[in-house]
Amino acid sequence: MSEALHILPDTSGTFRWVMSEVTQEYRSLADLSVVVLSYNRREEIERAIPGLCGLAAEHGFQLIVVDNASTDGSREALRGIAAGHPALELLLNEENLGAAGGRNAGWRRAAGRYILSIDDDITVGVEQMRAMCARMDADPRIGVLSPRIREAATGQVLNDFGDEPCQIPTFYEACQLVRREAVEVVGYGDPGCFAAGEGFDYTLRMHVAGYVAFYVPDVEVVHRDRVREGGESAHRRRMWVETFTALYFKHFPVRTALLFTTRFLVTQALSGARVFGVGYAVTLPRWALAGARGGWKRRAVAPRETVRYYTRVDHPRDFGNRPLLHKVMKSLRARGEA
Repeated sequence: MSEALHILPDTSGTFRWVMSEVTQEYRSLADLSVVVLSYNRREEIERAIPGLCGLAAEHGFQLIVVDNASTDGSREALRGIAAGHPALELLLNEENLGAAGGRNAGWRRAAGRYILSIDDDITVGVEQMRAMCARMDADPRIGVLSPRIREAATGQVLNDFGDEPCQIPTFYEACQLVRREAVEVVGYGDPGCFAAGEGFDYTLRMHVAGYVAFYVPDVEVVHRDRVREGGESAHRRRMWVETFTALYFKHFPVRTALLFTTRFLVTQALSGARVFGVGYAVTLPRWALAGARGGWKRRAVAPRETVRYYTRVDHPRDFGNRPLLHKVMKSLRARGEA
């Protein structure tokens, strides 16, 4: 007999974790589908996929690799790997569908009760897979489960929500376990989240449907990010601004959307000025307006309970929910403690 975590509602409207006993450990992975999304990462493909193929053959989970129209030889490499590993299922997109669109293609092919959705630069083993499936088995209200993701080069935790399991308002998209039943209720990812915002959008929609996203720091995977030539680009920043503004106007009442957008733009202006110069701030309103228009076309305002949850200031991630004064005071306190 082993212990597993269960979640129970508390009076604050979130959830708390308690320990309880279950009758058996989670051993079989036959009801797990692993979906790997890849784009122009041939070296990672050649390094990681053969090992995953071996694990899939040994432990019986479904393995799907989605290539998002790579141009660096990844597709040819994948065909070569698949020739020696018949259990590997390939989806070779003819165009780059973006992060959410690419994952959607893999999720549609997935047959398992649980879908482990990972990027091609994530290292995850069988024990982590079993642990995540066991955690999700513990309570049917968990729709998305996020492990702790640690950067290989620096040791930094990329999704640090603390040291205790907790409900989270968003997740880091490089690795998450998704309940198939929840996908059937909530639907697939928003294709408009081409390079950002998937976790925020999907967690919010899960909340609307009555599911929760949970962070389990005792399960850890490794992320091996590539170094971007020339550093961060203005184009990537633009995608972030347009995507998050779109999501604000997609999900929130107008007043809340405007408030979140204002806070988000101020934060972006301050951080972007250090990288791109003061003139960067001038372009932000134009990008935000484009995002707001796109979000309005997909408008599906969340119910009051969900809006109230996302406007709380105590979330460990800031996505526009924290007042500017709150952020300034926190920054000053941090400097004083340094």
